[in-house]
Amino acid sequence: MLPWGRDFYDPDQTSDQIELLIRKSAEELGIPIKSVTVTTPSHYFRDVENSAVSLPTYTYDFNPPLLIEDLRGQYGERPADKLAERQVEERLESSEKFSSIAGFYGQSYPIEQLQSAWVKVLFNQEHDQVPGSHPDDVDKETMSRYHGALEAGRVTLNEALYNLSRKVDTSKYGDFPFLVFNCLSYPRTEVVHYEPAVSLYKDTSGSETTNFRILDDLGNVQPFWLVSGSHYSRFLSMAVVEFMATVPALGYGLYRIEKMEGQAQPQRWRLANEEISNRFFVLHLDRTTGLISSLVDRRSGRELLNTTHYGGNEVVLKEEKNPELEGPIHFTGDEIRTRGIQPDCIEQIDHPLGIRLRVQKPFLGGLLTQEIALFNELPRIDFKVKLLGFPGHDGMLMVVFPLRGGATMESYYEINNAVIQRPNGIYGGQTWAGLQDSSGGVAILNQGTSGYQIENGNINLILLRSVTHYQFYYSPKASEAGSHEFNYSLCSYQGNWSDSVVTEQAHSFNSPLRVITTGTHPGSLPPKQGFLSVESGHFEVTALKKAEQGDDLILRGYEIKGKGETVRLRIGLPVLEAHLADLLERGGEELPVRQNRIEFQCRPFEFITMRLRVEHDQIS
Repeated sequence: MLPWGRDFYDPDQTSDQIELLIRKSAEELGIPIKSVTVTTPSHYFRDVENSAVSLPTYTYDFNPPLLIEDLRGQYGERPADKLAERQVEERLESSEKFSSIAGFYGQSYPIEQLQSAWVKVLFNQEHDQVPGSHPDDVDKETMSRYHGALEAGRVTLNEALYNLSRKVDTSKYGDFPFLVFNCLSYPRTEVVHYEPAVSLYKDTSGSETTNFRILDDLGNVQPFWLVSGSHYSRFLSMAVVEFMATVPALGYGLYRIEKMEGQAQPQRWRLANEEISNRFFVLHLDRTTGLISSLVDRRSGRELLNTTHYGGNEVVLKEEKNPELEGPIHFTGDEIRTRGIQPDCIEQIDHPLGIRLRVQKPFLGGLLTQEIALFNELPRIDFKVKLLGFPGHDGMLMVVFPLRGGATMESYYEINNAVIQRPNGIYGGQTWAGLQDSSGGVAILNQGTSGYQIENGNINLILLRSVTHYQFYYSPKASEAGSHEFNYSLCSYQGNWSDSVVTEQAHSFNSPLRVITTGTHPGSLPPKQGFLSVESGHFEVTALKKAEQGDDLILRGYEIKGKGETVRLRIGLPVLEAHLADLLERGGEELPVRQNRIEFQCRPFEFITMRLRVEHDQIS
């Protein structure tokens, strides 16, 4: 197969002229040609499939700077598009999973809404849109599609979670029960952001609430942080809380709010300490810069950072001259640093879940706010950057983590459902990238801003690229002037990444636990339930959906550690038969189903698709 043309190609040659050029070039290269057929890719691949010819498989890292052209600048362009892409994929996949499960409890699968939403997302996959190399009018249309798909995902997911919540027996759990749902296929402990709102104002007896606590289904008190609260007179009418929930794989856990004596008050910010810590990390902050001067992993006793040149978590703008939206980068070698800017304030909140720091300082005429969160139960550090009044300035805005291991460390990137090693340079990572040596490593997790520059022992996460005066099409918004917010996280580990929890933490960081408030009612489901779990192997279920044709379910997932192994799934749904399937959902080899368990072999990073025949009438 010889692709002809490039980009948006408008043919200006006849088939005979194309064949003549191909034959002439082949003759000059000494390549014998029997025939030339001008056709489409689909016809070519169908002919190859029908020929039953065994073809070799070629694999390499798709690395445009080395193999095609310089597209590296696109990792930072139009960051809002990239953040929306990540968010909408997660939301629609979660909706498919729980809509499939809710189908066993009387809900119709929302196939039309989900298909329409996926079409909107797929229309944004044209090669100039997610990368960001497009005019402002196209960007407006792109974001409109994302917002439509996000809303469809919100509505269908909430409907599925609500319908499932009505099947849970909450009759013994007081006036304010609520459910926390986990959309991933492994049990996890994660921060929950919950806004009970006016439900706290009065209970069923009519008495008002002034204070409360959170309990799990066994009556254990759960520590929580009252982020904010609204009062009517002295009574609490609304609260925003964060707490740590432990939830079964692809399932839910029940919690409840219970009234208490006293007056609930949010914790207040205070002057920050120079050192903060939990059982995972000890962090030192430089008061003169607001940057991290030292970060020790308490599990290994290892200092992670070398802050001789850059501070830890330093925001840096690497300037460019005449940057191009089509991708080529033109660094000038000059940088605008935040290390030399004195903070306006460095504050700290101590709350039952851990510690949160906040640093504010001026930056490029606007305001830069950086937050650092250490949670008692999470083996990572979460960060937030807020830019208010960014003026637009040619270059790449990055956040820098300079590692102590330096240039001797090797870089690893999660790509689309695999992990590979790469040389120094600018590349894309799916949800994480990092550096490691024989002792361990550090990974920086992202939520959609997935461009990294890793070199000389520094991990630079690209937040945005500003292009202020691109001459080839109308794109003033590409300057990114305005306000921005980015979330990212640091996860350190011992040994090799494949023996750590870095991938699980990265995926958890990208998939929030969902909360549904429910009333007090009887139901057939218990207070805690997992509908699907991985009992052995390192396998993650990425899709559970209704088949495009028929009433079967499609389950798809992949091995996440790069280890060939036997995988055993436990499915808490009435599965009658399971068959391996291809991407067109055509069933093949049958897999035995024994006591709701399916066992199969999976190669490193291999995707497995199954077609499940289920009994919908078995559950009420």
